[in-house]
Amino acid sequence: MKSLIWMLTGLFFCVACSKMDDYKKFTDGKEITYSGKNDSLKILPGHNRLKLSWWVTTDPSITKTVIYMNNRRDSIVLAIKRESGKQLFEHLIEPLQEGSYSFEVVNYNEFGNKSVSSFVSGRTYGGKYISTLLNRALLNSEIINDNAIRLSWGTADVQSYGTTILYTQENGKETVLELPSDQKIIELPNFKKGGKFVYQTRFMPDSLCIDTFRTVATEIKPLFEKQMDKKLFNALVLPGDAPMVPGDSYQMSNAWDGEWSTNYDEPYGNWRSLSSNKRSATDPATATIDLGELAQLSRCRINHYWRYENRMMKRYEIYGRADLPTNGSWDGWTKIATFKRTDQTPAAWIAGDNFSFEETSPAVRYIRIKCFENYQSETDMGFAEITFWKTL
Repeated sequence: MKSLIWMLTGLFFCVACSKMDDYKKFTDGKEITYSGKNDSLKILPGHNRLKLSWWVTTDPSITKTVIYMNNRRDSIVLAIKRESGKQLFEHLIEPLQEGSYSFEVVNYNEFGNKSVSSFVSGRTYGGKYISTLLNRALLNSEIINDNAIRLSWGTADVQSYGTTILYTQENGKETVLELPSDQKIIELPNFKKGGKFVYQTRFMPDSLCIDTFRTVATEIKPLFEKQMDKKLFNALVLPGDAPMVPGDSYQMSNAWDGEWSTNYDEPYGNWRSLSSNKRSATDPATATIDLGELAQLSRCRINHYWRYENRMMKRYEIYGRADLPTNGSWDGWTKIATFKRTDQTPAAWIAGDNFSFEETSPAVRYIRIKCFENYQSETDMGFAEITFWKTL
């Protein structure tokens, strides 16, 4: 019985060895020897280019690496100078059209033996990607003193990692500031009055990306302005100006008392207003204001008290002049704004009528408002507050 077991065991090993050696029929009886395979093969994307990165940890006899692409229709042969131990290799491939790519990487040693293939896929970025990039939203630019600007920004895109801001200081020095993505406010000290700042947002579509992508630069000329002191305002009644509705609640001075309604659902808002009483359907009503100082106006806002009814102005003009008028004539007055209401939403009513004056508009001290139409199809004007800003 024991002899039978030994016979079967020997037969099994003979068959197994025979099958293990079958490959030698295809290799002239020689064993297959492989070169060392690459480790941690990666693609680092870039702008119309990419970089392959890999480690070689074994086989000091490796002499070349072949990078195959386009299903082996194209290849790149790299001579390798092997050093002892673990070694990092990189290769930059450019130019490449924007798109996706696949690579097969094979090592060869000095004996002509090749490694098992390593495969990796990735993509490049170009004009199509850049066209989708938007500058970080600038919400507000505010003058915080005579020569500094505070910029407020919206939430940054998840792929952005900062915004570069370039501006010129008062001494003529160009200055570059970096706004991190997690920061929403930045100040530009010693900003040159009348100057501009330029900003670009930087993007990195992949954490391994070797290139930085930037948006098209946006140029801003901030307006150095300050709200005018309403304590200096005074009513100036000229011949031909419309009388006000009798009573303290409708006098001209109410238009610069700092009070107006922002609740659209309140039927009549703030009763303390400027409200003329000419009651004409054709002859424009006018009102004149002394701002108390000569100023280059930058903008104006008029807030109403009626909800698109009664004496709320629908169509009017604003005029200005520097010298004191002596009569009701329009000689010497310059038209600096024209308004015709087309938006009758609650939001527009709450925001008020807003004007930005041209930089070429003359400096003025006296303002004259001429109303052509209100919501009663007459010419009387009524509003709760008027605010002016001047350039510094």
